[in-house]
Amino acid sequence: MKIITALMLTLCCVLVSFAQAPAEKDKSVVMVVNQNAIDENRYEGIEKTPYLFQEFAKAKAYNKGKNETEEYVINYNGNSKEFEFIFNDIKSEMDAAYYDVIEVENSIPSKHYKDKYTSGKVTFVKGIDPSDPRRLDMLVYSDETIVIFKKFSAKKFKRTMSSGEKVEAFVPKFDYFMIKDGKKSLFRMSKKNILATLDNAEVEKFAKKNKLKLDSESDLKEVLAYYNKVTLGDKPSSDAVAANKN
Repeated sequence: MKIITALMLTLCCVLVSFAQAPAEKDKSVVMVVNQNAIDENRYEGIEKTPYLFQEFAKAKAYNKGKNETEEYVINYNGNSKEFEFIFNDIKSEMDAAYYDVIEVENSIPSKHYKDKYTSGKVTFVKGIDPSDPRRLDMLVYSDETIVIFKKFSAKKFKRTMSSGEKVEAFVPKFDYFMIKDGKKSLFRMSKKNILATLDNAEVEKFAKKNKLKLDSESDLKEVLAYYNKVTLGDKPSSDAVAANKN
């Protein structure tokens, strides 16, 4: 009898939610099914932002089979390490565990870090990092010999002003990694490090001839594409290889 009563109460709650006006109904349903609605004031008084993008951006999320695609308006929080999405003006944490790829098109990078660490299209792919196969990381470049990916974080730090006042702020950080010959290593975005890692005289000549500083993702992709051509012939390279693997 207790079980039947509980079921009846649950059914009543659902019916009440759906009996509301359409706009209110949608909000009510979201609040019921998603227990991670976000407090809008949780970062009040903290300088800068923990978000990867300046504004929440349109994104597509799908599994490797690509037979289920969802569209979201999302941002990535480098402090909580969670994706957040907006639905009916409500911000909630997204359960990204279901998806293998999340593509964000035409994103505007946060103004708190340099543009050279960004690209117009950002693709998060699950399992790039062999040490954390359940995590979605940003794929920068991929071919048959090299994979470059990055992680974004935004830690809170406190500093004391000359006046003695203590100020708390988010400090954004990008960490780049390379997987080559099955081994993962920290990858520094600098000309010296990139040329030493690739260790190819033709690539070094190419970078010098084209005046590549190799301190940005655009320069990095250009030199890696040339490296791929030199070492593998005319086999195609793609920054979406990992996203399409089964």
